[in-house]
Amino acid sequence: MQAQNLTSALTRRAPRNRSRRRLGGSDGSVTIEVLLWLPIVLLVIAFVTDTALIYSGGITVTRVLNDASRNTAVARFDEEEEVEAYVRNRLALISPNVQVESKITTSATKLNENFVVTAVAAPFGDFEVFGLLSTIRPGGAVLMKSVLFIER
Repeated sequence: MQAQNLTSALTRRAPRNRSRRRLGGSDGSVTIEVLLWLPIVLLVIAFVTDTALIYSGGITVTRVLNDASRNTAVARFDEEEEVEAYVRNRLALISPNVQVESKITTSATKLNENFVVTAVAAPFGDFEVFGLLSTIRPGGAVLMKSVLFIER
């Protein structure tokens, strides 16, 4: 008799409370929360990525501007067009829509008035992957300016 009670106790299932599972269970709430938060998290990741790429592009623009100014200061470039062409060519791969303006000021009488000034405007869209900042701020651009004293 004890063996029969033990066998029936082992094979018998605990009764399911289906109403409790339907009304008070939390199995589906995690899925709903993920669906609600996922777009926000992805938007933040996209925004941070675009911002980092624009910042990185600004660093590259600064480096190219400094190289162009240095080349002008040591007399590798004599004309403004040469400086502008150099900057455009160096930035062509990362920013095809770049705008460059250069001004070389020299004075034969006053040595402290010899400068090269180069300015660059590169649109945000040239650096972004997702285009969020271009959408938020249409016409936004990375603006950089380099001023270097010419010692000739």
